Amino acid sequence: MRKVLRYLVHVLLLATLLWGIVGLGMYHWLTGRERVSVGRRAPDVSDMYISDAIAKLWENDLSFEIKPVQADISVGYVVAQIPVPGTLMGSGEKVTLIVSTGLNTATVPAVLGSDAATAIKKIREAGLRVKDVIEVPDGGNFVVKSISPKPGSKLAIGEGVVLTVSIPKQARVPYVVGLPLPVAEKKITDEGLKVGKITYKYVEGIKIETVKAQFPRSGIYRWEGETVDLEVWTGDYQKTVQSSED
Repeated sequence: MRKVLRYLVHVLLLATLLWGIVGLGMYHWLTGRERVSVGRRAPDVSDMYISDAIAKLWENDLSFEIKPVQADISVGYVVAQIPVPGTLMGSGEKVTLIVSTGLNTATVPAVLGSDAATAIKKIREAGLRVKDVIEVPDGGNFVVKSISPKPGSKLAIGEGVVLTVSIPKQARVPYVVGLPLPVAEKKITDEGLKVGKITYKYVEGIKIETVKAQFPRSGIYRWEGETVDLEVWTGDYQKTVQSSED
């Protein structure tokens, strides 16, 4: 009889223990559901202006902190948020707002068709620099043919641009010392150069005006259209006088 009673007591204690465990689990499950039900989801405030984003967080009983970052969107707008929208949060928890401070940008100026010196000045005044100049010897007069990136593009302050500049063709200065003046002049113009200043030196009895010296010297390169100055022997004294007066 005693064994039966002892067995019944053990069964009762075991049943009580099991029910206690089950009850405790139910309590935590139910209170957990209650906590979830009174929590809130982080609202989506991306792309909102900062004041609107803060108001939205306050409406949801959440706090905030702001982390500024340079970004290529308007100043004061939310670039991103931490945690992400939809995250379950408790009352008063903090949402980090990543807010744009904009970019320190410069606009590539419109310099197409400008001479290279003017274009470089405008680029520097815009807060940019000339990274490289590509010269195209197509007979142009140092005029900007293109700029990369294109005009109107936004770049960070101090970034570089590349200019393509049309330049004159180069001509090799011919050797004309000792040649009759008309022959020397033709040889110079045939190279795409021009005859510049002619200084006459009188030599009594000379019949054919002959080149005594040239500037610049032969063999070097000049831009097409540049001049070659000549010093010429002449038997015409009047030319010598006029040359000295000039």
